[in-house]
Amino acid sequence: MKRKLILINVDASIFDVVDPIHDAYARLATESSIPLPDSFLKRVVDARGTSREKLDREFPALSKLHDEAQKLYLSQIKRKIEEHRILKPDAREFLDSLSKRHFEYGFVSSMPRDLFDTLVSMHTFMHPVLSVVQSEVNEGKPEPDLYLKACRMAALHPNQVLVIEN
Repeated sequence: MKRKLILINVDASIFDVVDPIHDAYARLATESSIPLPDSFLKRVVDARGTSREKLDREFPALSKLHDEAQKLYLSQIKRKIEEHRILKPDAREFLDSLSKRHFEYGFVSSMPRDLFDTLVSMHTFMHPVLSVVQSEVNEGKPEPDLYLKACRMAALHPNQVLVIEN
């Protein structure tokens, strides 16, 4: 079956947003004397944004700092945007190659809509046919809601869509 749309999780594959998330939680954990195991990045952040349910389950003391961590990492991400350091290496070349081959693509993200829209609008070579952010669905990543909503928006069956994760 021919794929009719490529859905790209832009968090960590197009935009470099993982380090600010991890750094925010690491800083708050240190300031609050909460031990942060080496597996934290892999188990909780894992280049997909944070899952509050995972935080609550695996790091209950740290999960209480979620709102403060989000403020910290969003400010770090905004700083990377201002410094033009948010785009991953080869991201432009990758998206250009899709466009040259006439592949339509859409974006999904865990970012707030306003931050996501800012990022896309400042990179004029980006031409997603649709986008879905976590606040627009019931369950965020790692649940499939973002992708299923994008499929509905494109009027495509999930089997007709190729998903690219980080």
